Amino acid sequence: MAKTITFKETKALQAFEGSIRTLNQHIQLVDRSLLIANKIVKKDAKSKLICEALGCTVDTHPQLNVPCSSIDISRVYTTSRKKIHEQAIVDLYRFFSRYIKDLIEEFMHTDPMPLLQQVCGNKDNTINYAKIISIGDYGKIIEFMANSIFRKFENERSTTKLLDKILSYTKINIDSEVKENALLYLEIRHLIMHNRSLADDNFMTKAHGKLTIHANKKLPINYEMSSSAIKKVCELCRLIDKELVANHMVRERCIVYNK
Repeated sequence: MAKTITFKETKALQAFEGSIRTLNQHIQLVDRSLLIANKIVKKDAKSKLICEALGCTVDTHPQLNVPCSSIDISRVYTTSRKKIHEQAIVDLYRFFSRYIKDLIEEFMHTDPMPLLQQVCGNKDNTINYAKIISIGDYGKIIEFMANSIFRKFENERSTTKLLDKILSYTKINIDSEVKENALLYLEIRHLIMHNRSLADDNFMTKAHGKLTIHANKKLPINYEMSSSAIKKVCELCRLIDKELVANHMVRERCIVYNK
């Protein structure tokens, strides 16, 4: 006899949190490893180069052809640690976007018509016969429509507008502070990609009282920042998920097994 166990969350949240656990493990491991390696290299009195201190050669690791002086070592390791946390924030944004896309697919599975009517024009909410045949089964058609709708949202090129459209459609109430804190960290991804990790005037205004930014507008991208970003975005996604499940707008994640 089959038995079903349900969870007060969506598959979208489960997938998101799985990616976050891996991301957290990665940044914690690499950040700590770089910190320890930095200390080891500084104490190595025999080696002249970083590559020698780490047991490799200039031939195999030419970019580690750096003298083992404290100034050079500190610069190299500080740069590497910053790169790790920049990438973590970029990955976080990617996981958040995937969560939103998966939510749209959940809406489509639960009740597709309201979403289609709200976000698609009459010409855009149809699929021609040939496309339906080429896609195949109903589940893949739902996935195709969800991807199309997500691209419409994504064309806003603004995380805030993307999220606002989702919240406007669902009509759920989300704590404004939770939302603003998460969006602040998600916006850092844009500054990393397009502004050399420097804060612009608009971001400086939003970040006032929340983040300490250097006088030269360089963002303090480090372990503390990436950890805080992950925490705030996770808080937002869990809150959205909880509200959607409570309002029966999405399917609860379930496991079916034979007793």
